[in-house]
Amino acid sequence: MTGHDAILALRRAGLAPAAVWVDDYLHPYAEHGTVCLSPADVPEQQDWRFAVGLPVLIASHHPDRLSRIAASVGEYASRVICNLLTNTDRRDWQGRQGVSVIAITDTKQELTWPK
Repeated sequence: MTGHDAILALRRAGLAPAAVWVDDYLHPYAEHGTVCLSPADVPEQQDWRFAVGLPVLIASHHPDRLSRIAASVGEYASRVICNLLTNTDRRDWQGRQGVSVIAITDTKQELTWPK
């Protein structure tokens, strides 16, 4: 897991991001507030306490792993929104594979799609 150190530093300074993004893939353009999991990371073995009281948005290509991450971070987060992704044939401006959201689940049921 990478990216959580910046969030921990904010929390220790008495601050917090508006939300935490958790991506179930590594990428070089992660910004503050984004945590990246590698395929070797076991969601149930990560320390998610940095997310206490914060909304967490998760993105993954794997439905079973998405639900495992949601369950693990959900013990601490105020809200969990999960985005299930699929690859597309499109490429972004840097030539990276495009993705589309095919399902959203929300612990508050406000953004859940399809219903």
